[in-house]
Amino acid sequence: LCFKYIRKTFSRFLTYLKHNWGQILIVVALLILAVGVLYPLFVLIIRSFKLSRDDLADPFAISARFTFDNYQVAWASIKDAFINSLVTSIGVTVGTMILASLLAFAFIRFNFPLKKVLFYAIIALMMIPGILTLISRYRLALDMGLVGSLWGIILPGMAGYVPAAFMLLFTFFSGIPHDLFDAADVDGANDLRVYYHIVLPLSKPILSTIAIQTFVGEWNDYLWAKLIIGKNEAINTLPVFLTSFSTTYADPNSFLGMGVPFAGYVLSAIPLVLIFIVASKQFIEGLTSGAFKM
Repeated sequence: LCFKYIRKTFSRFLTYLKHNWGQILIVVALLILAVGVLYPLFVLIIRSFKLSRDDLADPFAISARFTFDNYQVAWASIKDAFINSLVTSIGVTVGTMILASLLAFAFIRFNFPLKKVLFYAIIALMMIPGILTLISRYRLALDMGLVGSLWGIILPGMAGYVPAAFMLLFTFFSGIPHDLFDAADVDGANDLRVYYHIVLPLSKPILSTIAIQTFVGEWNDYLWAKLIIGKNEAINTLPVFLTSFSTTYADPNSFLGMGVPFAGYVLSAIPLVLIFIVASKQFIEGLTSGAFKM
């Protein structure tokens, strides 16, 4: 009886495989991909709690001994750079959202000379790789006295993110029914009230999408920040600071060892995780509401 049950179950299993082998392959591929993505993060977290001798003995094993000293030392070292990154990332994100939303609203709401020319000029800016304008942007920042200050990171950063944010917002604003604008005009609302009370509340999903993309991009920016900071280490941002911070604890004889920079990496990722948790619902709505239809 047991043998018949096993045989029947195996036969059902083969039948299921025969009819669903495509889905099974997709699931297996996704599981392999998930392991490939999550395993480095797992290694990063467990090594951030290790002592130097345990890390050297077996870097990829879970140690029986854990220490929070790595995080205390890491935070004491990176807190100034952490604050600088917060200031620059929030400044670039808020500035980009304000400028891009006002610009998109103007193109939707008003007719003015050379409107189409300006529109295609903004689109053309998206086609130029940022690396090609690196020297000219740095020269401009140097002439404006922005090198060696956080404004040198914030203002050019806003200019770099505005074109793409404008296109997303323009596409989204174009889908807002014009009857709402007509009703606001009948009620005597000026353009600023229409922008603030009608357009912005309806645009929360796409604004959240832009905010997350801009914040993450600016938080991880290294090259431009490195150029602007120069020798002024007081305004180091996290990506710039962590590159040199990693070599400080590379000595195998150090008590804490590489656990300290690994702890710094974990701490640097916390704002990105938090902002996605807070705005994930709006972010997904922005992705699925036609935000990326060009």
